[in-house]
Amino acid sequence: MFSKSIRILLLLILFSCLILQSCYTQVSLPKHSIKKTKTDEDRKVNFTYTVVDTFDNDWLPDKGYYYLFRFDSKYINEDNIDRFLNMLYAKGYDIAGAWYRPEIRDCTSPFYFNDSLEKTLAPVLVLLLSDFDDSIIQYNFYAVMNKPYIPCPFGVWEFYELQ
Repeated sequence: MFSKSIRILLLLILFSCLILQSCYTQVSLPKHSIKKTKTDEDRKVNFTYTVVDTFDNDWLPDKGYYYLFRFDSKYINEDNIDRFLNMLYAKGYDIAGAWYRPEIRDCTSPFYFNDSLEKTLAPVLVLLLSDFDDSIIQYNFYAVMNKPYIPCPFGVWEFYELQ
């Protein structure tokens, strides 16, 4: 039927496939965690904010999953950020924290002596979720691997739930 050399070649190919299969490492990312059991009506909350004046970013929590809003392709009116967060919460996202730094014209302070920092800085919206959820990208967010850095964190709005 098959010659000896063809059988040996087929065995080598099969053996190679088995070796490659054992070397393969499967990487699985966590799936989104929206709780489908709760409806929008069950998840009502009111977010409000307080202004935090600081010179560094050490106050951001270490635990959780951070996302940044892409202001380059979409813009949120400052008056609507709390409503935007309310909508995300109603959709099932477990918001552990949110911070917004408005657009600023310059970044001058006693701690920054470099005149090259006197330029307009785009607004920053940071969202902290308690669970990883890749479906948040549909709302113009992207995940960051490390705790984000907010340049010139003067007058940052820290959002929290009203009880």
